[in-house]
Amino acid sequence: MKKTLFILTIAFLVTPCNGDAIVPSSEKDSALVARISRNGLTQSEFFYDIDKRLLRHNIYYGGSIATYTLYEYDDNGIKEMRRHTAEDQALIIRVVFTYDNFGRIIKADNFRWPDYDKEVGQVTEFEYNTSGQLVAQEYGSFEEPPDYREEYAYDHNGNLITRRRRVKPNRVGEYVSFQHDYTPGAQSLPDAWKQYVFILGVPVFHDDLRNVFNTEVHSKYWNDAKVLTYETSREFSGQVFDDDGNLVYRISTQKNILHPENPDMVSVLSYDYSKESGLAKTSMND
Repeated sequence: MKKTLFILTIAFLVTPCNGDAIVPSSEKDSALVARISRNGLTQSEFFYDIDKRLLRHNIYYGGSIATYTLYEYDDNGIKEMRRHTAEDQALIIRVVFTYDNFGRIIKADNFRWPDYDKEVGQVTEFEYNTSGQLVAQEYGSFEEPPDYREEYAYDHNGNLITRRRRVKPNRVGEYVSFQHDYTPGAQSLPDAWKQYVFILGVPVFHDDLRNVFNTEVHSKYWNDAKVLTYETSREFSGQVFDDDGNLVYRISTQKNILHPENPDMVSVLSYDYSKESGLAKTSMND
């Protein structure tokens, strides 16, 4: 079957590895990704504080920086994020986080344009099980019923195995818009990565970090008439590691199950690492 080559990006902290096995960060300090490239062009840059907390994420388009996101922390953890356009530094997203008494994020307030200091536009609320795992999040307009509800299921090792979104939950016209089923690899997501899985996924969920630990992802999408419109399978292979055990290369092959006559989408991802711990000073006022 003919294959078509696509290059995608990923954003994460990479842990040392032996062979193709991903070694949890508890066994050795995680390396910090400084730059993600696509076809020789920078796609993302990452900057951290002295405690290795993500402070800034630059996103590039066509070789030029398009947006940047700044992260601010307090004693609880992530407090606020602000996304700006690079051209004129205009604020386009501001999200403020709320914690419960157990130190878990239970709400993310997305403030409305143009009054980013006063008016909340959208709200995301998070639910956890007794083990502290995120089991659901609901997203919608402020003081309105949620537009959608995402639910998460885990295996006995704590690996995410299902992500499912319901639109108009518990209302007339409710339907499932997509479901992703994950096949975990030999290693689980290290505790040191979980903060980044969360904050890089707000306000948009990202699977890229988790997928480093998966061998396959099976995805289905439905329209509001509950008709299956798209089904794919992504298989991961070809990992290459540097002398320090950092992942520098990986291949993702996506197959169109509904239309197998279509060519596979082969994604090649590459990563650069900071030689001086990847730290940089920045703030919400930069």
